[in-house]
Amino acid sequence: MHYNGLFENRTHASGKFNYNTYLCTIPKDFSLVTPHWHSELELIVIKKGVGIVWVDLQCYKVVAGDIIFVQSGGIHSIEQYQEETMEYENIFFPLSLLEGKKEDGCTGKYLEPFAQGKYKCPTHISSSEPYHHQVWSHVERLDSQNKIKAFGYELFIKSELLALFATLVTQGKIVSKKEPTQVVDKVKEIVDYIDTRYNQPITVEQVAKYVGFSTSHFMRFFRENMGTTMVDYLTTFRLEKASRLLLQTDKTVLAISLDCGFSNLSYFNRVFKRKYRKTPSAYRR
Repeated sequence: MHYNGLFENRTHASGKFNYNTYLCTIPKDFSLVTPHWHSELELIVIKKGVGIVWVDLQCYKVVAGDIIFVQSGGIHSIEQYQEETMEYENIFFPLSLLEGKKEDGCTGKYLEPFAQGKYKCPTHISSSEPYHHQVWSHVERLDSQNKIKAFGYELFIKSELLALFATLVTQGKIVSKKEPTQVVDKVKEIVDYIDTRYNQPITVEQVAKYVGFSTSHFMRFFRENMGTTMVDYLTTFRLEKASRLLLQTDKTVLAISLDCGFSNLSYFNRVFKRKYRKTPSAYRR
């Protein structure tokens, strides 16, 4: 994935029909997906196992059958739960895929307010919800048609997405959205700063000054909202970048450690082995 700061600018869809899906496994494909956001809506459909998904600073422990709904601009991340494996599907689509003219009634009454952030969908749809089976059925039909891609499948997918929204509306699950909190905006600002400078020396004092906090307030704010210290978060972030470079490039371990902000090779080897239980060279093999 390529990021412009915290914003993910990866092209999720191909061609003119902006709908696409990805199947992923944690930790087989990668140990975590670092915090990011994008303009498309995203459904994270848990197929097997157990994992952790964060959406706008809220932590959700998810299991097979659960669905996470991430709205446009929602900051989210995915990580491994203890030693468990999780297989999941990402479904991406822009709300504009479903919109018609304002005059058609549905767009102006339902979709346009949703695009403006006035409405909110449920974030975590677990199997205990009475409407879960309806949403899951929509997802299964979407997957089936997207896999076959028979003539006219785009019409089916568009209609099925509309049916999914209709299910949520008729079940009373789309409600007025509260104004975005300053906390979420500040976290986006902090993570964006780290994401664009992780390969350089970064201190707590630097980031605190950047976001207008005292050092002590910043340290407390970061731990309360990210569940860890900034130093530990930065190390994990750098290691995740390094692990991807090890698999995707032919760069030497030394070059990768430097590219990811580790000025000391022995320290890089030590913290990498602590996290991945293998040396960088063994991980690459």
